[in-house]
Amino acid sequence: MDEMSKIEEMINNQIPGVVESTGVAEDELAVRYYGTNPPNYICFGTSDKDTCINDTDKYMYRIIEITKETSTLKPNMLKVIKKSALKTTYYWHNLFNANIEWNESDLFKGLNGISGGTYNNLFIGNIAYVPNGWENKIEKVTWKYGDVYNSSWQTATNITATQMLQTEQSLLTTVNAKIGLMYMSDYYFGLSKIGVNCGYGSSNTYPQCATSWMHLKQNDASAPDTNEWTMIRFGINTYNCSS
Repeated sequence: MDEMSKIEEMINNQIPGVVESTGVAEDELAVRYYGTNPPNYICFGTSDKDTCINDTDKYMYRIIEITKETSTLKPNMLKVIKKSALKTTYYWHNLFNANIEWNESDLFKGLNGISGGTYNNLFIGNIAYVPNGWENKIEKVTWKYGDVYNSSWQTATNITATQMLQTEQSLLTTVNAKIGLMYMSDYYFGLSKIGVNCGYGSSNTYPQCATSWMHLKQNDASAPDTNEWTMIRFGINTYNCSS
């Protein structure tokens, strides 16, 4: 079975007993999974299904999207997120009240196995999560990042998932790396086919937003009840906001 057939099989193989609204949605960049519990589980780090199931903390991931071909992306790449948290709280950067951009942050360096930061080998370089040979299966891609907290629309009450995606794609700051964070639009699109506004001014939608399959507590009940970082963020006081 070729890779595209495997992907199509995963998309069409619904989880028995799941009755919530769930499925896949398509936009110009990717095919995305949405709903409270879509059939988007995948193992990474082992080829043995039983090993994966018996140690989901290490090996179980969930597919955020399947990419389409763009100027910076290859088609049919899987963008995945770890099902369970890393069990330790990590800060964006260990300089209090400093506006450190993503490509210089301790978190970026630690996740990508780059020396010079506070954290060493959080993911790349850590054989507990990336055994020998598996790093080669992770594609280096272009990540767009930056601060949108001070954008004029940030305090508006009706920012759609599509508007969030367009804003993220317009960012000019980029870095090529294997590991990044989820985008805010990933979370917005993760709950429904057209997305949900989970940002500032949308407290009335929070109970619904918290049921998205991407919400940390939905995947890992033992995870700390804390904020989660995304590729766009408020760039100061980063020591106090952990993930």
